[in-house]
Amino acid sequence: MVTMPKEQIKEYSYLPASLFPKGAVNIFMGRADGGNHFLDLGIKEGMLLIFDADASFVDGHPSCFLHKETRQLKMLRHSDADYQHAGKLTAAITYYEDD
Repeated sequence: MVTMPKEQIKEYSYLPASLFPKGAVNIFMGRADGGNHFLDLGIKEGMLLIFDADASFVDGHPSCFLHKETRQLKMLRHSDADYQHAGKLTAAITYYEDD
């Protein structure tokens, strides 16, 4: 399992287990940045992305990867030799703010 760099951990939070796949215990979240490479999946900037660190990588399915040298996180659909699989995307949440 990949260990997240401490400088990339912004906060810890609690979400009910009912939001995750049954049996998922090693969950981490990230915020989608401005890349907008996953619009075909409905994922856009600002969404909360939920990853399962124990789920196996499936080629073509979005997963979080950690660059082996720079330790930067990136979401990819296909593996890359420079990156280590950190977790499979399991959910994306959009928050609607009041104006």
